[in-house]
Amino acid sequence: MIELITAFETSWYLSPPWGRTIPPVEVNLLERVYLRTIKTFGCCCGVQWKHETWLYSIDCRNEILHATQHQIISTGQLETFNVQKPAFVLGERVMNALFSR
Repeated sequence: MIELITAFETSWYLSPPWGRTIPPVEVNLLERVYLRTIKTFGCCCGVQWKHETWLYSIDCRNEILHATQHQIISTGQLETFNVQKPAFVLGERVMNALFSR
């Protein structure tokens, strides 16, 4: 089964179904962008191929907006986030109070 998945992934990247090369994305994930339509800044949090173009998901004041490359301007600045330390480490045994009864 793994071989079939690998073969599918390889063929997808080598020959896209629309017969052309995959166009490059205009902005990176976690890149700060300017949204022309609402005249404010946001952070790119996702990209998907839809309607023959890249559609970018932009986190703007805790609301996810969708925009095309013509509706955003790249700033080239990546956002930094503080990642909290996990409560548990890999391999540590965790006892759940609900299941131990």
